[in-house]
Amino acid sequence: QNVSRALQHFYAQTGDAGPHFAPNDYARFHQASFVRFYEAYGRPNAAIGIVLADAEVNVFEVVQFEALMMQAGVRTLRILASSIKQARFRVDDSSRLLFDGQELAIVYYRHMYDPSHFVHDCEAFSVAAELSAALCIPSIEAQLLNIKLNQYLLANGDVKAAYGLQHIDT
Repeated sequence: QNVSRALQHFYAQTGDAGPHFAPNDYARFHQASFVRFYEAYGRPNAAIGIVLADAEVNVFEVVQFEALMMQAGVRTLRILASSIKQARFRVDDSSRLLFDGQELAIVYYRHMYDPSHFVHDCEAFSVAAELSAALCIPSIEAQLLNIKLNQYLLANGDVKAAYGLQHIDT
């Protein structure tokens, strides 16, 4: 929201109405849960790894989330999906997930919700994260359920017609 206000102020100074950014309280709403999960992990040097698409569309939401985590004393680490390589991550003997040497308490997926996203060793990273002590949000089970639910809904002719999706072949 601070970034949104700053941009609105900038546009007001230049005389341009600019885009309107609606208030977004998603990050603030979930902040307490993420902090509780992080604290339950119990290792203060760990971070929250945020897995992002290379062209993240909700960057303001991510920036707000990072700022709220920083205020709570929780480190974050942005991980672009295309940067995930087998050599950059591992699970150690204590089941800690490490990415570029940084321990991750939570892996927060903002990407990898579609089977086509599992490229660049992303599948191996996802499996390693699930087998580690890190909390995955959402878990691989929740991701698969979401994919299967969408497939089911898109296979239903009434749902496709209601949303103008008749052209999608399921």
